[in-house]
Amino acid sequence: MAGNLKQRLIKAGRDFNYAEGQKVKAAEAIKADQIVYISGSEGPFSIVSIAYADTALHALGRLLIAKHDIPANGYGVCVPWKLVTSIATNGKALGDAVYLIADPSDATLPNLSTTAPVAGSSHLVLGRVTKAATVAAGAGIMVEAAAPEAREVSGVYPATGGKDAAGTLTFVVDAGADSQTIVSPPFPVIFTDCWIDPGHASQPVLTVSTTDGTLMVTAATGSNSKISRLLTMTYANCDVAASTTVTLAVANHNAANTIFLTAIRA
Repeated sequence: MAGNLKQRLIKAGRDFNYAEGQKVKAAEAIKADQIVYISGSEGPFSIVSIAYADTALHALGRLLIAKHDIPANGYGVCVPWKLVTSIATNGKALGDAVYLIADPSDATLPNLSTTAPVAGSSHLVLGRVTKAATVAAGAGIMVEAAAPEAREVSGVYPATGGKDAAGTLTFVVDAGADSQTIVSPPFPVIFTDCWIDPGHASQPVLTVSTTDGTLMVTAATGSNSKISRLLTMTYANCDVAASTTVTLAVANHNAANTIFLTAIRA
């Protein structure tokens, strides 16, 4: 009978850890470094398929990253984390987010991108850039497929149901001027509410807008030092693209004013 395996004889993982790998069956042809989701099971094996952010089911549950190419109906190994060097990161910066992509049009490439997915897609931050470079120059991304840094199912809840509720994003802005701007997150959002805390007897009126028109308006409550809440909303204008400049205009402003905006992932 073999003796106990000594801890010092176990090698630490480098770009991945084989001991943490999971042997799976592929429902379709999968390329190395593609993110997969558990799409079924067969006996003791999980069946995996390529994940895309435009389908909520793909963004839920346990995600893995393929260690190597796996043929359709074949068996292979997927791991929970991996240092990916097959995606160019030149033009990016150390620490930039890496997302699960929404567009399945090119299944030959890893389904990861340094660009946030479009509106109507889930928002999953699966890794960070570790080296900004071309693939030839040693580009690097540390991917945590099984433990996303951010995971939010997106979009408006349909009348027929069937979608998980999206988490709320809150923006707090020190309204120290008549007008100032903020930039929305690097992914599409839908603004859902806004209010302004006077912190003063100024009865401020807040207008929130983009270059496309007014998003929403709050009005003074009619009495001093009261929070002014959303009064009107133009829904079509509240659905804004990634990294959109948003203007916050405050009438009767005071340095003590604080603005609060809420949004969901579009």
